[in-house]
Amino acid sequence: MSEWKKVKIGDFLTYKKRQVVISPDDEYSLVTITNKGEIKLREKKKGGLINANNGLLVKVGDFIYSRLAVHTGAFGIIPEKLDGALVTNEMPSFVIDQKQILSEMFIYLLKMPNVKWQLKQLIKGIGRVRVKEKMFKNIFLRIPPISTQRILLKRINFVKEKQIKLNAEITNQQILLKKLRQAILQEAIQGKLTADWRKENPNVEPASELLKRIQAEKEKLIAEKKIKPQKPLPPIKTEEIPFELPKGWGLYFLDEITYMTRGSSPRPIVEYITNEVDGENWIRIGDTKNVVKYIRGTRQKITREGAKKSQRVEADDFILSNSMSYGKPFIMKVDGYIHDGWFLIKILGNINIDYFYYLLLSNVVQEQFLGLANGAVVKNIRAEIVKKTTLPIPPFQEQKAIVAKVEKLLAYCDELEQQIQQTKIYSEQLMQTVLKEAFTP
Repeated sequence: MSEWKKVKIGDFLTYKKRQVVISPDDEYSLVTITNKGEIKLREKKKGGLINANNGLLVKVGDFIYSRLAVHTGAFGIIPEKLDGALVTNEMPSFVIDQKQILSEMFIYLLKMPNVKWQLKQLIKGIGRVRVKEKMFKNIFLRIPPISTQRILLKRINFVKEKQIKLNAEITNQQILLKKLRQAILQEAIQGKLTADWRKENPNVEPASELLKRIQAEKEKLIAEKKIKPQKPLPPIKTEEIPFELPKGWGLYFLDEITYMTRGSSPRPIVEYITNEVDGENWIRIGDTKNVVKYIRGTRQKITREGAKKSQRVEADDFILSNSMSYGKPFIMKVDGYIHDGWFLIKILGNINIDYFYYLLLSNVVQEQFLGLANGAVVKNIRAEIVKKTTLPIPPFQEQKAIVAKVEKLLAYCDELEQQIQQTKIYSEQLMQTVLKEAFTP
């Protein structure tokens, strides 16, 4: 313990300002640094396109940090592939005295709680506070002798290698689990999960009868002017059938078995957003963050006037994003209103809500959505095209049997996922424990 000594960072860091004249015809590598301490190539640029006459050059082994984000972990060592690259004025560079502290040891120490606390004290104040070199160099560290540093780093790197292998296995398990979930849905919508059920229940009403009732209900709603008339669709071609349908099943266009329309809203919408308690629920894409299946509430309200100009959705309706994370379905558990970034899908007749949800999540449907998406930067799907998505529909009684099977198997997947997450937590805790023990004098 007595071998560890308290020093300032400035005792072993030397500031290096290697200013170079930028040549218009030469190409330069420009550096960026993330909050995870990753020093990466931002881009390569001809000198004539750089808005400066001079640049700051860094060399392999230099330590650099971001004046604006060092407290969040934006620091690191210049790798060999970025030797001779340029950094901005907001990224001071230093040479480390390797006789006092090894570069890798320095990085680990900067991530320790007591050092992170010191860094956060430097940025307290009004507005954006830059951590200047003098401020940074005044931070205190406790460091052991070089011989002890080498021993500690050897132990840490041994555990780190094990952690890397463990994390790779965790990633592989997550990929396999995702494939397993899709395989379950695929088996479900092909009728393979309920093959025995069909043998035990041979006389159920076929899906063709279900379709007749849906069409009758749709005609009634059109007559009552509750929904708009839909354009007739051509018959599904034989080659469009993705697999052999079980007896009693049917393949139908989405527009045949549901009512689908696009959301709408007044412009500019900001003028209709309200904090009033009696406002209507306004559903945004952000409301689906970390949401798996059901939308149970919204963070914003819209005035009643704005609601009159927007598309209404009701509990048990489906909404589907038509851009960004397009094609992901959600079931409404509250009434509200949607903008044109959403599709509304109303279930008609005897279509089981949960079966329809799993159907939309399946690869058979998602791959159709993917094929329909267009746009160079932001992918989106058009309502008229989505309406032509083909869906395998079983008899109503079999839909319920499928849902029971799927939910039992997905519950097993959830258990596996919890085990994987627990292993991931253990991996992270293990490294934290090793670092804490290594850097406690």
